[in-house]
Amino acid sequence: MARRFSVGDEIVEVAGRPSAGGATLVIDGQAIEVEARRAPDGVWMLTTPEGTQLQAQVSLVKDTFWVTVGGDTFVMADQIESRESSAVSGGLEAPMPGKVIAVQATVGQEVAAGDTLLIVEAMKMEHGIKAPYDGTVSAIHFGVGDAVEPGSPLCEVAAKEDA
Repeated sequence: MARRFSVGDEIVEVAGRPSAGGATLVIDGQAIEVEARRAPDGVWMLTTPEGTQLQAQVSLVKDTFWVTVGGDTFVMADQIESRESSAVSGGLEAPMPGKVIAVQATVGQEVAAGDTLLIVEAMKMEHGIKAPYDGTVSAIHFGVGDAVEPGSPLCEVAAKEDA
């Protein structure tokens, strides 16, 4: 059964089903076969048919899935969640319990979509917290060494207004 999620400003339909030696993921109608095995620490090791290997971690916080694949974290909320709530998350929240190991931005700094702002270490993996859009860093709520809980707002970026 497919479920619809909001990921930032997009609506994505996702389904998964077991297959021989792994799983078939169907994302917006595109099927992706992967071999999957779960490590003792809960991290999934995925191998694509081309041989690409990825680590994946999935955490559920309330009604929101935090999916980290290859170091990128996606916040996947049920489609019925408001756009305002999804826009606020914007990937600037802690994906799971962890510790801030690097702050790579400063308040007032202009950033481009995809720039890494902070790095959080969780589950023996580093999670880059990236700017969801072009803008200016307006707040940083944690420093290096600070412990963070899932969903904690780490920083804020004010969207750049088009001239």
